[in-house]
Amino acid sequence: MSKVLLFFDFDFTLAKTFENVRIWSPRGTETYNGKITYSLSPNKFNVLNLADDEELNEDSYVEFFKININRAVPIDPILNFLKFYLLDEKNMITILSARPQAVEKDVKSFLIKNHIDDLSRVQFKGCQSACPSKKYDFIKERITTSEIREIFLFEDSKKNIKFIVDNLLTQFQSITLRTCLVSPTASGVILEFVDHVK
Repeated sequence: MSKVLLFFDFDFTLAKTFENVRIWSPRGTETYNGKITYSLSPNKFNVLNLADDEELNEDSYVEFFKININRAVPIDPILNFLKFYLLDEKNMITILSARPQAVEKDVKSFLIKNHIDDLSRVQFKGCQSACPSKKYDFIKERITTSEIREIFLFEDSKKNIKFIVDNLLTQFQSITLRTCLVSPTASGVILEFVDHVK
């Protein structure tokens, strides 16, 4: 097996989580700090198109600075891929999240709780942004600082996958890029694997 750079998103890729993004909207159903708002899970937020009278601000993400690992539900097929790739010491594994770096301890506690005990080769990078370019910038940096040219991305956001694929294939001619779109459903999970070729 050749060396692989692997990137796993966390929310709705490795775990179904219950922290929400707060959207400030006149059509909201809740009140927070005196403002009308509604909440969305990360996977619904991934496909959101904000209306002109809606907004996001720093308070929108307050729940994302902590993960309730007692409520987080493992997405077993993806955790099994993580375990498999950890078997080969040459692989470089990063959990690449839109959450802030502050949740690294919670993410690693979740992994230990789910029988991934050796975390010495699992890096966590919190981008503190849902912007696809933040994840792309980190992946690009990892490619340029290593000799590894095989990349595998596990992600639940089509928008993130498209942005990363389009930019990596433009910038790097000699990489092998595989993605897995993770789509949790009520009864399980759908995995869509694609080998991307320029």
